[in-house]
Amino acid sequence: MNLHDFSHDIVPIISLIVATIGLLFIWLQIKAATDAINLNVESLKQAQKDFQQTSAWNKINSTYTFFNFERNTEIENRLYEAGAKEGLKFDKALTDTELQKVISTPPLFVAAKEWLNDFESYCAAYRIGALDKELAFQLLGTKASKEYLVFRPFIEYLRSQFKDIGILYEFETVASEWYDRLKKEENERSTVLKNMLAGTRVPENL
Repeated sequence: MNLHDFSHDIVPIISLIVATIGLLFIWLQIKAATDAINLNVESLKQAQKDFQQTSAWNKINSTYTFFNFERNTEIENRLYEAGAKEGLKFDKALTDTELQKVISTPPLFVAAKEWLNDFESYCAAYRIGALDKELAFQLLGTKASKEYLVFRPFIEYLRSQFKDIGILYEFETVASEWYDRLKKEENERSTVLKNMLAGTRVPENL
């Protein structure tokens, strides 16, 4: 085989082989880069999932721990003991006479403010998303709604006295939201019960 034949027959084959090997290396590099990107994407997805799970757990934990039930119970006891001395039971909205008793009795006045401020802090945390909303509702929905209805005249008095409509705003907002939900669920349960009872009645013409 002379030089001309080698250049004409062998060199193109060698060039093709080299080019193929080069393309193979390029493909391997692209595959490695793609695998690395996919791995990073999966890592990011897992990190996001872990973060969401951690965030959800922190919210649940905060929902239980943010509201100091022991301290709240102590305030509640002071409130009800002071109220009992004045003939107050706090089982319905304060009348004008009952409101005057709360205002004019220092231990009762202080306990009532502390009592409502506890709910205010919890509702503020709820509103900014620091708590698990469903769990918070299940824990305090009924109680907060009831206390808001009882002490609404006192809240209005405080706002008027201090000329600040923002006093206990968080409590009012959340308690009203929870009250509406409770009423809606109560109505839905009542409708279901009526339908169930209607379905079990024996027709009069039988």
